[in-house]
Amino acid sequence: MRATLIVFFVFLQQALIGMNTDEADTLFALANDAYAGQDFEKALDYYTQIAAEYQSCALEFNLGNTYMKLNDIGHAILHYERAMRIDPNDEDLLLNLAIANQRVMDKIDTIPTLQLNHLWNQLVAGHTLKTWTWISVLAWFTVVVLFAFRLFLTNPVTRRIFSISIVFLILVTVVTISMSWATANHANQSRDAIIMTAKVDVVNEPNGGQT
Repeated sequence: MRATLIVFFVFLQQALIGMNTDEADTLFALANDAYAGQDFEKALDYYTQIAAEYQSCALEFNLGNTYMKLNDIGHAILHYERAMRIDPNDEDLLLNLAIANQRVMDKIDTIPTLQLNHLWNQLVAGHTLKTWTWISVLAWFTVVVLFAFRLFLTNPVTRRIFSISIVFLILVTVVTISMSWATANHANQSRDAIIMTAKVDVVNEPNGGQT
């Protein structure tokens, strides 16, 4: 139980951290002004400074746009894909990613994914972290309140109803904490790779072999 609470409060802290500090807001505004003024190198510098400590869909999206303006398609796609992990339903993001992919020289067909995989990606998208965390907070708080009330109940039927409710809410807390964990991992881990160089040699065996 102690370990569960530690994990819970770690995720709560992560969910409350966002681009709301004065320094980040100032840099973001400067970056946007530089971008609007066609000074893409300066905009990139500001955005990169923010990205060293913070992550958001808007930041990754703007980084992708800046790299597109600098004709760095590889890094543009990289940051669009990172933004997709936070908000996979952003229409402007999907459009810009499609445009960037059209400029890739070597076309690799995308492997079709199951509908369940798509649903899972929606559930663990980065922007859902706060939602999962706050559900955990409310569920756990309700457990504590119900347990306190149950101590003063004498009616067996009412006590049973409270007990069932407490068990159910504990399960909800465990599930939502697990979803928070999965969401945090999903935002920072990927099996995909984006090739940044013009040519890459690939061998058919780990220890060498045919190129």
